[in-house]
Amino acid sequence: MKRWGAAWLLAGTPALAQAHALPVGLELAWPASGAPVVLTNRGVVIDAQLRCNESYGVNTSAYPRLWLGETMVIATQNSVLRSPDRGCTLVHATGLPDRSLSGFSAGRGVLLVTTLTAELGGGVYASADQGASFTRWADNEPYEAFRELMFAPGDAMRVYASGFRVEPASGRVSYVWAVSRDGGRTFSRSSIADERLVLAVSARDADVVWAWDSQTGSVFASRDAGKTFAERLRFQGKPSLTLSGSFVWAGSEADEGLRVSRDDGETFTTILPELTAVTCLSTHEGTLHVCGVRYPLQLGIWSLVEGADTGLREELMFEDVAQQVACAEPTTCEQPWQDWSLELLSNVDAGVPDASVADTRVVDAGVDAGVVDARSSGCSTRAGSGGWLLWLLACLGVSVARRR
Repeated sequence: MKRWGAAWLLAGTPALAQAHALPVGLELAWPASGAPVVLTNRGVVIDAQLRCNESYGVNTSAYPRLWLGETMVIATQNSVLRSPDRGCTLVHATGLPDRSLSGFSAGRGVLLVTTLTAELGGGVYASADQGASFTRWADNEPYEAFRELMFAPGDAMRVYASGFRVEPASGRVSYVWAVSRDGGRTFSRSSIADERLVLAVSARDADVVWAWDSQTGSVFASRDAGKTFAERLRFQGKPSLTLSGSFVWAGSEADEGLRVSRDDGETFTTILPELTAVTCLSTHEGTLHVCGVRYPLQLGIWSLVEGADTGLREELMFEDVAQQVACAEPTTCEQPWQDWSLELLSNVDAGVPDASVADTRVVDAGVDAGVVDARSSGCSTRAGSGGWLLWLLACLGVSVARRR
């Protein structure tokens, strides 16, 4: 019997397509002390309080990025925003073009971001003042765009970039792998047959880099800075991967369990099958932290001692986040997380003009739902004692049958 699993509900019907998703951890950022700040699709969680995504102008289809220094920096596809007060005040960075942005990465004293549109004039921009202002750092090749940028944690000058190039006459798309050895000012480019989106770089050896192909789900390792790649894993969904010493951990939003390698990625085993989705991974002070879903539908952050195969500990359950970050200005959101049902029923993403979902996910939870008419579904705005799963199904008016 397949587990009720990794499921991301919102596909299928038009009403669901623009609804708010259940909360999913996307990234962890570590302050000088205390618990990590959690970037989710629904907002930023700081000390178990939520500053919702509408406050910084994105809907749940976006994949923003987060960085913590003397201030908090949130990068979206439209802007880079700084906040000194837990997201209450958001100040736009200056110096960035009016174009789609991507590839936000932090090095030693430098933040980089790149334009995403493949047109003339694209490039990489850098900030040396923690995201307050950006200057043009490097030019893209004509009709080229980088989707990802990543500093090597052990080499302040090494930056990897991965993206694509569009032939203007034919519209044909080819893929680009690029390496900088001067902090992103210049790149050595290679045209490659298949996509390689950079996932992680080793802190011990800047030539060791991991990447993935979003078309096939394959995850690759390179030990020569991307000159050659070897396939190591294959997932059904978007992967997360982190490195620590000889350990490699990987998981995906659509695959059960966590993959672990103790030999620098040569071989992997699957542990923790109760994890039905993994959406981010981070190591910090000898502990692995996992964003995801635990069977049947526990949403949150867990931790595991590095090297252990068992002993997953709860760090933060999203259903326990019951307060908004206290700001002087009124919030643009309803109660934390619980505005999901209101947006589902009204078929809008509250507070975000022209919200659309470009990257919906399908819940493969072993649910035979039939036809769902969200407009006639009734639910309260509380998860209730039954937890997320029963609340979710009640909102949708779904009858559930376990597959055999």
